[in-house]
Amino acid sequence: MPQKPESDTPTSLDGSKRLRGSEAAQFVRDVKAGMDDEALGRKYDLQGKSFQSHKIAALNLLGQRKGGKSGKPSVKIKSREVVKDIRAGLDNDELKEKYQLSSRQLQSLFRKIIDAKLMSPLELASRLSVTPSQVSDVISDIKDAVKELD
Repeated sequence: MPQKPESDTPTSLDGSKRLRGSEAAQFVRDVKAGMDDEALGRKYDLQGKSFQSHKIAALNLLGQRKGGKSGKPSVKIKSREVVKDIRAGLDNDELKEKYQLSSRQLQSLFRKIIDAKLMSPLELASRLSVTPSQVSDVISDIKDAVKELD
């Protein structure tokens, strides 16, 4: 049975729906299983650019980029090793070369390092590219923190 969006479903700055947590993981599994775009859109209530963004992200996670290198093997990168390299002074270009990453993949790696609490956002601030959805997340987190203080 299709999942219905919850009323408190996260949205980006442009108001489009964003999948999170187990719903996002299920979306990736459905893409991997070969569910067609129309069925995915209906199941997750995604349309237009929002749908395309989620589908591209899922394909990237699965290593099946459109028009490209779908058979390319994925390589495991140890976040702790990357943290050591950052603290040793490697710049972004050196990290991309060492780990064979695109700029986008490097940004994703930085976010994973922050999510794993291996480094703080402040430590990586000069290296991060900020997206509108990340700004929205920060604003939401700040609002939640202010509510907790009251």
